[in-house]
Amino acid sequence: MQSETAFSHDMVSEAIEMVLPAFNHMTTSHVVRHGHFHVTVGWAPAPNPHTDVVPVAEHSFGDPTTWSMDYKAIAEGKRTIVAREHISSREAVDQGKILEGEPAWAGGVIVDDVIVAVSGLEQEFDELFAYMIAHAIMALRYNELRHAA
Repeated sequence: MQSETAFSHDMVSEAIEMVLPAFNHMTTSHVVRHGHFHVTVGWAPAPNPHTDVVPVAEHSFGDPTTWSMDYKAIAEGKRTIVAREHISSREAVDQGKILEGEPAWAGGVIVDDVIVAVSGLEQEFDELFAYMIAHAIMALRYNELRHAA
């Protein structure tokens, strides 16, 4: 996505709503242990060594006061890694590109220029949910562009 306004907070909210049924199934079938997690979404049109991203939206699920860890900070750390490296946080871990103090877990992804990071679930489900949200955002964006033409 090369436009200056890649997507909106409302589009992110809609994308999350689109994939929540799958997440709800994972919690009711006990694939994941709980429903406490944080999602952060940003837009980074190019790798940025200064780790700046254009933040778009953040959503917390569950009561943050009951979280066993600061899932918001972890998700933001994953988003920072992805913005800097322009690869998923899983790839950054595998390639040794995690800096001291950064979260060394999967769950931060990039699809085109959309960065989504999730924290609070097991890292493989953080990553799954992040990819689902990122692809939902892209589908909504492409649909919007197609209908605007």
